[in-house]
Amino acid sequence: MEIWLIRDGEKTGPLPEYTVRESIERGDLSGDEMGWHDGSPDWMPLREMEVFHSNFRETEEAIDLVPPPLPVRPRPFLRLWARLFDLYLYLGFVFGVMRLIGLDLVDTVSSSLNVFLLILPWVVLEGIAIHLTGTTPGKWLLGIRVQRIGGGALELGGSVHRAVRVYIYGLGMNLPILREACQCVALWYVLKHKAAWWDRVGQTEVRVKDGSPLRTVIFVLSFFAVMMTSGTIMTPISDDMLEKLQKAYPELMESVPRDEA
Repeated sequence: MEIWLIRDGEKTGPLPEYTVRESIERGDLSGDEMGWHDGSPDWMPLREMEVFHSNFRETEEAIDLVPPPLPVRPRPFLRLWARLFDLYLYLGFVFGVMRLIGLDLVDTVSSSLNVFLLILPWVVLEGIAIHLTGTTPGKWLLGIRVQRIGGGALELGGSVHRAVRVYIYGLGMNLPILREACQCVALWYVLKHKAAWWDRVGQTEVRVKDGSPLRTVIFVLSFFAVMMTSGTIMTPISDDMLEKLQKAYPELMESVPRDEA
C-alpha cells in the first residue's frame, strides 16, 4: 500500500506503508498529519487511518506505562536534627536580644507559660519561611524542602497550619513527658506510612536530597557553632540550675570535683 501525506502544506508521496510506519515509530510523524491511500473516502489524520491504528495505540500505551516518581524517603532523624538546629538558632537569637535589653533569663524560663509564649513565634516564623522558600535554615543545610504533593509552594495559611500541627502533635508543645510521647508516636507513624501525619493531612511532602560529605560537615560545624553560642548566651540559666542542685543535693554536689583556682 502506498500513502500520500500533506506536510507543511505540501503533498508528498506516494510513500510505501512501511516507510510511513517507521517514521511514526521514530516520532517523525505525530499522527496529526493528513494522509490518503487508494480506497480512502477522503484525507484523514494518520492516527485515524485503520492501517496505522496499532502504531499509535502502542505509542499511547507506552506513555501510560511511564513509571511514577520514586517514593519519598521520610528520613525522620535527619528532619529532627534540622528542627533542633532551627530551634537552638531561634532561642540563641531571642535570649541574646533579651540579655541585650536587660531582661532576666532565669525568670523567663521559670514559667511554663513564658516558655510556651517564647516558642510560639518560632512556629509562626517556620510557617512563613516554608511558605516563602520551602525550607528553613536547618532544613536548607541538610537539603530538605517542604512542598505540596507533586510540587509547588505551600500557601501561607497551610504552611503556618502545618507548623502548628508539628508543634502540637510532633513536639507535644515542648512539655515534659508529652514531648517525648508525641515524638515516639510521630516516629512510629512516619516509619509505618512513609510520611508524617501532618503531611498526609495537609497534602504536603518532604523532599530530601542525598547528602554529600561536604554538606554533612558544614551542618555539623554550623550546629556546633549554634550550640556553643546559645550555651554562652544562656549561661545565667545554667548557673541558676547548678545553684538549685547545690541547695537540693549538697552531699552529691560536694562529691563533684571542682576546678581549683
